[in-house]
Amino acid sequence: MGAPPGFPHALSPAELTARRHAHVAEFLAGRGLDPHWLTALMRERVGEGQLLLTSSPVHGLANATSDLDFIRIQADEIHGPRISTKIFVDGHHLEVVSFSEAELASNLAELARLAAAPPAATVAGFRSWDKQREPRRKQTERIVNGIALDGTAPHLAALPALSTVWSRASLHTALEHVVHTALAEAAGESRGRVGYAYNALLHLMDALLSHHGDVYTTR
Repeated sequence: MGAPPGFPHALSPAELTARRHAHVAEFLAGRGLDPHWLTALMRERVGEGQLLLTSSPVHGLANATSDLDFIRIQADEIHGPRISTKIFVDGHHLEVVSFSEAELASNLAELARLAAAPPAATVAGFRSWDKQREPRRKQTERIVNGIALDGTAPHLAALPALSTVWSRASLHTALEHVVHTALAEAAGESRGRVGYAYNALLHLMDALLSHHGDVYTTR
């Protein structure tokens, strides 16, 4: 079927959601965890709200020691800094951090605004994000890519904006490291220039992957 116009990933939203749900289902089955039981457990421990499994299980990168990282979106407002709730049950480590629906709506609107802005404004907004907003950049990325335990991806429609913002920010960082590499070379540094060159390459790769819809903070 393929991706519709404007969607950055090669797969369509439905295909991408199905692939990620398959990753999640395989991960949970490997841990002996039933999604319905897990949903009830999290509701009992942290309350009602939209529950999203995030990070490596969603991308098919989890291993035997990976934690279960959740983000919960609740209707009521939340004030002050966020502290994740850690839950240990039957040898499993679960972690969940909560945000409000209003905060998420504000963040997704800002993400769309930055994606439509000139590149310099996009990068400036990206870099100041964590000083001004909740959820923070990493958590916003995880929400957009997150999979609910019913197999849906409630916020995947924001992936085009996320892709644009992340790719521009990564490309800008790559260019900065190119400049740093040239300055280190001119200064006669031997080790520093290698580090800058590696970072330039890594951020360029991240920019390309993000441009094509593969946005993952902890790459």
